[in-house]
Amino acid sequence: MDNNTQEALDAMDELINSDGTIDLPGLDIDTVAENYVDKKYGEELNKIEDKEERDKMRQKWVDYYKSGEGKSMLQLEINSIKANFSAAKDQLTYVAEAATSSVASNAIPAVITTGAAASVANPAYAMIENKTKKNQLLSMLKQIGAFLVNLLKSIVMIAIAVPAAVIALIKTLTTTKKAVNSIPV
Repeated sequence: MDNNTQEALDAMDELINSDGTIDLPGLDIDTVAENYVDKKYGEELNKIEDKEERDKMRQKWVDYYKSGEGKSMLQLEINSIKANFSAAKDQLTYVAEAATSSVASNAIPAVITTGAAASVANPAYAMIENKTKKNQLLSMLKQIGAFLVNLLKSIVMIAIAVPAAVIALIKTLTTTKKAVNSIPV
């Protein structure tokens, strides 16, 4: 791997971890490389009858993906998974907070009457406000869905199991979508 590629990968790591380290079990280069070799080359390796020769060939492939030319491909997918997970998780937190405050704002009148002045709340105001907020939240949820699709694409590319944290995030997204869709307009 050349210096420019390594610098780009290092910069990606720094950006991804700038808000805190993303820790998804099994998402380190060593574990991913070994798993990838087993999934991608497993059938071919099993055809080699001599165990010593098979182990030697497997190690050659593992080294290629851990520290050779194949490392950058795996590292790009690992970084993609981490970046998309972080973005989806953070956005989902923001959406949940915004949905809660959106529902809570329904209890606050659009007009406050003070003293002897008479005023009447405009019900259309609340309806328009809710519709706008709901559309913004649904747009954010679509973006989170796109992050998760890209994350899952990278998981498929490097042939790893979907981490439990990702499954939990997908379930939370589904629940949040239901909550946002229940906001009256």
